[in-house]
Amino acid sequence: MDYYGLNINAIVNRLQQENLTAPAGETKQEVQNQTVRVTGEFRDIQDIEELPLTTTAGTQIRLTDIAEVKLQYPDQDQIRRLSGSPSIGIFIQKQSDANIVKTTDNVKESLGVIEKGLPAEINVTVAADESEFINATLKAVMENLLEGIVTTSIVLFCFCANGVRRSLSWSQSRPP
Repeated sequence: MDYYGLNINAIVNRLQQENLTAPAGETKQEVQNQTVRVTGEFRDIQDIEELPLTTTAGTQIRLTDIAEVKLQYPDQDQIRRLSGSPSIGIFIQKQSDANIVKTTDNVKESLGVIEKGLPAEINVTVAADESEFINATLKAVMENLLEGIVTTSIVLFCFCANGVRRSLSWSQSRPP
């Protein structure tokens, strides 16, 4: 790397620049807006090996000219367990304008499809689900709303019924 005038930070930055998917704007049609994304992700290990790097002399070299590129698991620096068994944790976060309940339902549906393709000894478990709290809260709000409507109806009926009786007794007690 010293021979070509490259350092590890320059190579890491180049890898990050090439392996990036970013929003590039939006196309607007009469009834539909669609987000445009620039996809620059590596498809396979050969894409990484062929990554062009520019030396300080201005010449182009490939990453394989200065490094051995191989696919392997990273060193384990954390241990994650779920119910006492080794596990892999994946955190999924919705976009700010997304509906959390719909997003969760879509993720669960996708997990079902993914789980069918996994070996039998691998289990997919949802450890935390915010949509359950939101659904319970919405149910409680609906129950409270229904209770309020029923209570208001009873109170109005009592006052109206009492008012009708008074009106009838007053109209009958007047002389003609």
